[in-house]
Amino acid sequence: MKESSDSQAKTDKKGQTLLKYLTGCGIESRRKLLAAIMEGKVSVNRQIIRESGYTVSEKDVIYYKGKRVEKQELLYFAFNKPIRVITTLYDSRRRKTVADFFRGLPRVVPVGRLDYMSSGLLIMTNDGALMHKLMHPKYEIEKEYLVKIDKILPNDIIKYLAGGIELDGDKTAPCKIVVKSRIKDGKHSSMSVFMTLHEGKNREIRRMMEKVGAKVLSLKRIRYKNVFLGNLPEGSYRKLTKHEIYGLRNDLP
Repeated sequence: MKESSDSQAKTDKKGQTLLKYLTGCGIESRRKLLAAIMEGKVSVNRQIIRESGYTVSEKDVIYYKGKRVEKQELLYFAFNKPIRVITTLYDSRRRKTVADFFRGLPRVVPVGRLDYMSSGLLIMTNDGALMHKLMHPKYEIEKEYLVKIDKILPNDIIKYLAGGIELDGDKTAPCKIVVKSRIKDGKHSSMSVFMTLHEGKNREIRRMMEKVGAKVLSLKRIRYKNVFLGNLPEGSYRKLTKHEIYGLRNDLP
């Protein structure tokens, strides 16, 4: 194979960029695919292409690491992740991962992450292009959580948290907090709140609560943009409806 240096070729065809095409095939993460292109592991019509912006069409024959790439059916699932499950496809410590719940299906990957001890809604898909957009900070995708903590916070502290607070020198974005319940039983008390965020900082909710002296007892994601967890059983998944898929794509370029 010879490496293509003809930049004109990429403007003569109608289609999409090589990186977008490969990402849409769901074979690897966008980051790994970009690296593979730069390393000369992708060829188009028997020519090695090192330009992620090279334009390809459905008529082109594309190989990734020596294997022909074929478009596959795009899949979209809502999954109710249990606690003590890793939001990844492989774990070197052999802990249970989200992939263990999708055996026998084409490869699908989680959109974003949920902590090991957090549960609830994960979007699983092989639509790499949509996944990349949903995870991009500039689109500020809303995620809603049901959070239970070990104490009752006064209203001024709730307002303080909602306005954004300093965490390790970086201020969190404003969020919405709605109180679900306050329970006081003798010496023990707890509080449950709905929190709606559009950031994806590591352990953000837990760190926010720690900052005001509260400990998270449970944390469950109940909504991702327009998709709701509903009564989906823990450890189960369902296909997204056409309406839900449209809603995820809506407002994204």
